[in-house]
Amino acid sequence: MARPLRLCFPGASYHIYSRGNRKEKIFFSDRDRFRFIEILNEICLRHGFILYGFCLMSNHYHLYLRTLLANLPAGIHDLNACFANWLKAKYKIIGHIFQGRFGSVLVDDAAYAAFLSAYLHLNPVRAGICEAPEDYRWSSYLDTIGRRKGFIPNLDPRFVLNFFSEDQKKAVVLYEKYVRNFDRTKRIAEHITNGIALGDEEFVRKVRAEIEIKGNRREIPARFRDDQRRLSFEDITTAIRSVMGAPSGIESPGVQNDRFEIKADFVSIGNSNDTTSISNFRREEKTIDRDLTIYLVRKYCPLTLSEIGEPFALDYGTVAQIIRRVEKSIRRELFLKSILLRAEEILGVRSVNLIQI
Repeated sequence: MARPLRLCFPGASYHIYSRGNRKEKIFFSDRDRFRFIEILNEICLRHGFILYGFCLMSNHYHLYLRTLLANLPAGIHDLNACFANWLKAKYKIIGHIFQGRFGSVLVDDAAYAAFLSAYLHLNPVRAGICEAPEDYRWSSYLDTIGRRKGFIPNLDPRFVLNFFSEDQKKAVVLYEKYVRNFDRTKRIAEHITNGIALGDEEFVRKVRAEIEIKGNRREIPARFRDDQRRLSFEDITTAIRSVMGAPSGIESPGVQNDRFEIKADFVSIGNSNDTTSISNFRREEKTIDRDLTIYLVRKYCPLTLSEIGEPFALDYGTVAQIIRRVEKSIRRELFLKSILLRAEEILGVRSVNLIQI
């Protein structure tokens, strides 16, 4: 059986869905769902996605997003692979987590943005998990109606609301009414044309004309917008240097006395146990700048492990070990976490907010 046609072009919107292998669970706890949200936020930053809505169920997930670049397959593959690897390591699972390829349907935003948003948010209601969408915290409904802010930095709830009114307060009222009156028996498949688009034949025709499909190709190669800028290796290196106080190059922290001032600053906002953290990192001061740079490059840049390691003459296995080491360290080291938070502030990005979950 031929694989479904996947249309990719800059600025395209999609309904994305992926189910657990053999329809088994992919989320076993709230911690699993939160980890997925963390990874999703990183993927949006790394691949230039804008998220308009999401819903996490026990054995599958739904996303409504826009790709600023023609890179949907790379981004969602990255999302599923990162989460699957984390889940398998946590629960000692052997084999596949997700069932086959992820599903994607191109969306005609003008006609179906509100429809798709309501459909996603009503998933837990249809499943009998809750009586109203506002009772379910693992969807973007609370963000859309303004009851939760800053949970996912790359979520843009205003996009859907703007189809109701430019006045945000009025838009929220109208959107809530729309969701309450939404026909929950509607099946999204009834509105999909040719199995590839949530839109009519005219929309599909325009899409095909725009990307100039030739022959029988089943996947359209990625094409990039020249005006879209993402974080680069140099951006991240510069941010780490700035936080660590290095005047130039990737230097070791602590070589100059003034560079140790940052450590005292971090300790003052922590507790007495952080002096042990600093003692530990003095032993690895020759590599800390490099390791933090590698960690942030992996987090925010669409580069392979081999590409990340090339400037440092490291193979992909060593890069993977460094990333895992930093991930473990930042859970217990206020010093490291503070450096990364300051670097992210300089870069204009931030991680998911656990407090508002």
